[in-house]
Amino acid sequence: MTPRFAANVSILFTEWPFLERFGAAAAAGFDAVEFWWPEQPLEAVAEAARGHEVVLINFDGGALAAGERGYLNDPAREERWRAHVPEAVAFARTVGCGQMNALVGLALPEVPRAEQLARAVEQVRFAARAAAPITVLIEAINTLDHGPYLVSSTAEAAAFARAVGEPNVALQFDVFHMARMGEDVFAALREHIDVIAHVQIADHPGRGEPGSGSLDFDALYALLDELGYDGWVSAEYRPTGATEASLSWLR
Repeated sequence: MTPRFAANVSILFTEWPFLERFGAAAAAGFDAVEFWWPEQPLEAVAEAARGHEVVLINFDGGALAAGERGYLNDPAREERWRAHVPEAVAFARTVGCGQMNALVGLALPEVPRAEQLARAVEQVRFAARAAAPITVLIEAINTLDHGPYLVSSTAEAAAFARAVGEPNVALQFDVFHMARMGEDVFAALREHIDVIAHVQIADHPGRGEPGSGSLDFDALYALLDELGYDGWVSAEYRPTGATEASLSWLR
C-alpha cells in the first residue's frame, strides 16, 4: 500500500511565505502538512491551515536557528515549558492536529546525564497529560549535525517513551537522523515498530529528497506496509534545488 505523505512546511516550500505553504503543498500533491512551532501569530497560522490536514506540530524547541533542539532538560526553563504547553495544546486542537513532537534538548555539561533525562521525562509526562488524547512524540536526533542531543538512537527514544509511562506517548522515527547515526533503519523499524507513531523521511547522505542519496525508499515503504504501519510518512528534507523540482519521488 502506498504511504500517506505529508510535507513539513517549515523546511519545504520555502520559496513561498510561510502562510502560503499549506496551499503550495496541497497543490503539489501532498495529502497533509506538519510544521515546527511557528514564529507567525497563531491565529494567522490557524487560518492558513484551514481546510488542510495538519498531522504534526512541534512544541516550542527554543532557538532552532541558533542550534537549540529543545530545553526539557534545563531546570532554568521549566517555567517556560509549563506555560507553553497549554498554549501549544490549545493551538493543536484548534487546527485538528493529533500529534505533537517534543524536542528533549542538548546535554548540559554541568548536569549529570541521568538527572537531565529524568527532568525531560517529567516534562514530557506533564505535556502528555495536558495534551491527551493528542499523542506526544519523542524523536531521536543525530549528534553529528546537531550537537550533544540527549536522545540519539531509536533504542534510547523507545526507552525514554516507556519511561514517561503515558499511553499517548510514542516515537517519531526520522529515517535520515538514524541513518546518519549509522543505524540500520530497517532493523530499527522492525524492532521498535510497536512504539512508532510517525515517520519522517529524507535521503542519506545529505538530507535531500528521496533519490538524492543511497537509501532504498521503495524497500522502506514495503517494510512499513509489511509491519502494518498505517501512520503518516512526512517529507522533512532540504531540497537539492527548488521544492517543486524535488518531488519526482512523490509522483
